[in-house]
Amino acid sequence: MARFLTAALLAAITLPLLPSCASGAADTDSSAPAEASLADLNLGEIEQAGIPNLTMHEDLYSGGLLCTGQLSEEQMAMLKTQGVKSFVSLRRATEKGAGWEEAYAQENDVNFTRMEIAGAAGVTLDAAKNLDALLAESEGPVVLYCGSSNRVGTLVGLAAHAVDGMPKDEALALAEASGMKSLTPVFRKLIGLE
Repeated sequence: MARFLTAALLAAITLPLLPSCASGAADTDSSAPAEASLADLNLGEIEQAGIPNLTMHEDLYSGGLLCTGQLSEEQMAMLKTQGVKSFVSLRRATEKGAGWEEAYAQENDVNFTRMEIAGAAGVTLDAAKNLDALLAESEGPVVLYCGSSNRVGTLVGLAAHAVDGMPKDEALALAEASGMKSLTPVFRKLIGLE
């Protein structure tokens, strides 16, 4: 009888431990946060924040991509609170309304990168490829912005075509949906639609 009780007690102690050591597979941490995505954000609050030329693309890059015009400090703070992980600006720090982000990011633990695109002259296939690589490495969701979202849309569409092989007409539609306006002739020339 004592042997039965000892065996039963040993089983009661060890059985709860078995699932965690039953296989040689890598342990998974169930407390690790799942990868964030646009679906996790409060899109209603974001849409009401007055962010210029906001468009959202859940299927672009890891976690999704929000394309916008220039953000304010309040908008960046709200987006971070909502779950945005990375911010990328295509504006030169010397452009009106820009240049505050680096200090703000350092003081508020914001993942911020500036990739300066100097207007139409800075919109190139190489710039689109570099932006694509940066966005692919960034933790998402990511906010990508410039002054009006014109450079944003143009480079997003160019990257989709040049890097991912998206057909020209679909890349043009993506660029326009992401904010491209006055840079359309540059875009069309670069992908051979002219």
